[in-house]
Amino acid sequence: MMVVLQRVLDPEHPINVVEMGLVKPDDVRIKGNEIHIDFAPTSPMCPMGAVIGIIIRKAVEDEFPEKKVVVQVKSGTHMREEACNTMINDEDQYQSAIEKLTASGALERLIVKD
Repeated sequence: MMVVLQRVLDPEHPINVVEMGLVKPDDVRIKGNEIHIDFAPTSPMCPMGAVIGIIIRKAVEDEFPEKKVVVQVKSGTHMREEACNTMINDEDQYQSAIEKLTASGALERLIVKD
């Protein structure tokens, strides 16, 4: 799983989320058909907090399409934790964000392909 996450770049830095310490091995839990990932945005007011989570979810879903992927901001690490988690996990908001990231070319730049 960490190999997949190493392909996810932070939107503001050309560094992957594992190297930045946003996701650690203990933050990933696989339970049956579900993958749960917690992450810590770069700061409590990180403007890209939800986007980071969306990109993480997309990369993992692409690699494991048969699994349900749940990505959440680690409790207490972002001022707008609830709003970020809703944007990441509400299907309509998530799909809208994916469409916008794809149209802008950002998604292609932020998930490094093999």
